[in-house]
Amino acid sequence: MPKLALYNPISAKSAPRVKKEYRLFIGACGSDRRAYQGLSILAKKARIHSALLFEYEERTASIKGGRGRRQYRRYEKLIPGAGLLSCSVSDRNCAMRSVTESVSVLDPSDSVVVDISVFTKPYLFALLRSLQIIGKLSRVQVLYTEPSFYLKDRSNRWAFTKRPYEVFELPGYAGRSDESAQRLLVMLLGFDGGEAHWVYEDQAPTVTVPINGFPSYLLYYKDVSLMENSFLFEEQRTKSLLEYAPANDPFGTFNALDRIRRKHPRGQYTMTITPLGTKPMALGSALFALYNDDVRVVYPMPSRYGLKVSQEVGKTWLYDIPLQP
Repeated sequence: MPKLALYNPISAKSAPRVKKEYRLFIGACGSDRRAYQGLSILAKKARIHSALLFEYEERTASIKGGRGRRQYRRYEKLIPGAGLLSCSVSDRNCAMRSVTESVSVLDPSDSVVVDISVFTKPYLFALLRSLQIIGKLSRVQVLYTEPSFYLKDRSNRWAFTKRPYEVFELPGYAGRSDESAQRLLVMLLGFDGGEAHWVYEDQAPTVTVPINGFPSYLLYYKDVSLMENSFLFEEQRTKSLLEYAPANDPFGTFNALDRIRRKHPRGQYTMTITPLGTKPMALGSALFALYNDDVRVVYPMPSRYGLKVSQEVGKTWLYDIPLQP
């Protein structure tokens, strides 16, 4: 299996691999400043023929005041005439239905770019599967804008999700079952140890391999995932199996998963991934699952998502993603 290592930062001054034109831009609406940062950069560098934005009903309902509404609707100035696709973060079946309808008209030669900055992860996985299977695209470009920092709620917890969780299998990522094999669970670590604990208890793995996002976006986040998920390292075996992948590099995650798969071969282990880390890490795990149809992906659906989880904007990254093995 090939090692993948292609990614570049882009900025308003320099976008070395932005194409001259795109048949379709796909993104999601949001009130975070980084929601449209990638689109803002891209609109200055390329011609975008059409755009499709996923509009989560929960986010729309939460907008209060003129300033928040203006930020949320900033896409109207950046790309007039963008199509809106109504969806819900709480309806996991809506993800596959919505995505299938949106990509069915694509031609395999179409140039498509996706901004995953404020996509929820179930939608990200559904979108990539649909672009591969239904759109039959061989490649897609992906944008991601880092936050400057993440927010906590009033109880000093990370504000991403609210408990309780329901652990479910992502549509299109069922993998293959083998009752005679050991159960390998690969956990991409995030900041909320509650999510990881919920998945761990639900899946009851034979072997658990954590992947920590390191180097992190910023220095002061470097140990947060390890501290928040410390329960995993009470077992010496799990501690010894810890892997690392850069938080902003999907291909680093892909390669880490490939190493883990070779150490825990098919036939002896079934492999389940839960993408709790950064969006680029989730992107890398989605790509690995697309290349390996025996891999299963599960995710803890929260009772609700935090409506504003980050502040300001960091670097914007552009990735070339080969969808076909």
